[in-house]
Amino acid sequence: MKKIILTLLFLAFISQSVFAAKLYQVNIIVFSHITSSALSSETWPNKLINPNVNGTIDLLGQQNIGAYQLLSNDQFGLQNELNKLNSDSKYRVLLTMSWTQPMSSSRGAKWIHIYGGQPYDQAGQPINNYALTQTATTSLAGDPTQATPAYWEINGRIKVSFQTFYQIYTRLYLTEPESLMTGSGDKNPAGNFQPTPLITFDLNENRHTRLNKLNYIDHPLFGVLIKITPYGT
Repeated sequence: MKKIILTLLFLAFISQSVFAAKLYQVNIIVFSHITSSALSSETWPNKLINPNVNGTIDLLGQQNIGAYQLLSNDQFGLQNELNKLNSDSKYRVLLTMSWTQPMSSSRGAKWIHIYGGQPYDQAGQPINNYALTQTATTSLAGDPTQATPAYWEINGRIKVSFQTFYQIYTRLYLTEPESLMTGSGDKNPAGNFQPTPLITFDLNENRHTRLNKLNYIDHPLFGVLIKITPYGT
């Protein structure tokens, strides 16, 4: 019996090593679908959240680490889905992103910092003409005299791992002007933020998935399309 247990443990170790040695491509699209019916579907907490992303990998800030590498636009794996979203006025694409990574257990997998869309300054006012441009080595392109964004329209983190199943962990936050709750500058029933007129909606979900399966992680006001594929095949 002891030999059988040791053999099983050895096989499990070899299996995990094989997964860690391979590279996988993670493709995501984050989009909003804000409608009056969705806004009135429930009572939203009046909160403003700037998520804690300490310890995450900031691929958009050119901080590639080992096998965690940002991919260029021409390697993006959800182009058909992106075209469909862009052709439908009900949706607004906030971010597209692809990266490579090994596939380790949940404990060993790295969180990836996800951010984009409209940036806001410390007072909650939009920063115009500020572009987050994804290239082979992504760079921030904008007016250097402008304020550094204090808030992003979409911000948070995503982690992908393997342990019996492929697992997706999402901790994403959508931040919008509070006035959208009424369509005006009036305060919503929960009360105004002062002096930062922003409100945050959160999407926290874990999901089991398979390779090459398109996943839709949904919130009444925004959503994520995510697909994991073997890299280079």
